[in-house]
Amino acid sequence: MSTISTRSELLRKLLKTHPLYSSINNIESLRIFMQHHVYAVWDYMSLVKALQNYIAPVTVPWVPIKNAQSANFINQIVLDEESDIAFSSNSKNHMQVILKVILMP
Repeated sequence: MSTISTRSELLRKLLKTHPLYSSINNIESLRIFMQHHVYAVWDYMSLVKALQNYIAPVTVPWVPIKNAQSANFINQIVLDEESDIAFSSNSKNHMQVILKVILMP
């Protein structure tokens, strides 16, 4: 197995067994987690959008970008985060899902 595969498999195992999963065991603990997680998502999306603006800027009139492969990669990340298919099979962005959990009755 390659070094990258070996390392990523180890990281996946560590992630799957992280104690955080067992600590979120009711709605209140999920809300508390989400109240903190919302800032990580906001920060992440701000960085991703800045990167998207650099790699694949929106311009009018349109001009071709320099690296279509990089543009496709960053645009796919943004697409998945901004309009992912949520639990109900409706498109929702990551932030909408977090806020729904935080604000649910």
